[in-house]
Amino acid sequence: MKDNLFVETLQKSKDLQKERDIITSSKSWGIIIQARIRSSRLHAKILAPIFGMPAIVFLVKRFLHYFDTERVYVALSEEREAELVRLILDDYKMQYITGSSDNVLKRYIECAENFGVTDIVRATADDPLTDMNSTARMLAEHLTLKADYTYIKNLPVGAQEEIVTLKALKISHQKAYKSNHFEHVVDYIHENIDNFNVVTLHAKDWQNRPDVRITMDTPEDYKRIVKIVNFLRENSKQLNLKNVIDAYDRLFLKV
Repeated sequence: MKDNLFVETLQKSKDLQKERDIITSSKSWGIIIQARIRSSRLHAKILAPIFGMPAIVFLVKRFLHYFDTERVYVALSEEREAELVRLILDDYKMQYITGSSDNVLKRYIECAENFGVTDIVRATADDPLTDMNSTARMLAEHLTLKADYTYIKNLPVGAQEEIVTLKALKISHQKAYKSNHFEHVVDYIHENIDNFNVVTLHAKDWQNRPDVRITMDTPEDYKRIVKIVNFLRENSKQLNLKNVIDAYDRLFLKV
């Protein structure tokens, strides 16, 4: 794509040279995007159009372009309505599996095993504007420190992903005993943090904006994301977190 929204890549980043070398030298990692068609607040949100394509396709393309890798996979829930999503993913030649709607933890494990991923960049289709540079920073730290689980505190809501090992997910699944442990992939880890090697990073000063909401969970969220993307496109801005926060402030806080 020639649009500025898709210009930024890990290879071109001047700030992440060390991280780039660590990431490109490793074959263990892969990006798995959790996706489901049903949602009580915004039904079929993964198919909502962003930049002329379904939101799930938009996010997959961002990861593919930024990391210059084919190791991007969708973990799709088994639902009757999901057939349309499968057809769309097939049309775009995107890699995916389908798995349990309720046991999302198991679905992640099955997806990772199917594609040979041991260090998982866990993403969600709810976050089409997620920050790629922060993901790269986390992944490099995770690989270097041989962590079980890595995350960043205080990024905008919808900008943060997390890194977790397949081994840690298998331990979680074996020891899980509450329904939330199966529905929310890393809840068991958070509730038993001392049993895992966890790396906690902190948002940089300008990234420290937990007040900014760029996730997609409600109709209002979706309208906000479309306005931000249109603003960036109309002003020939790259889609990166700095520009997203700037657009958010201008459009919604009138800064």
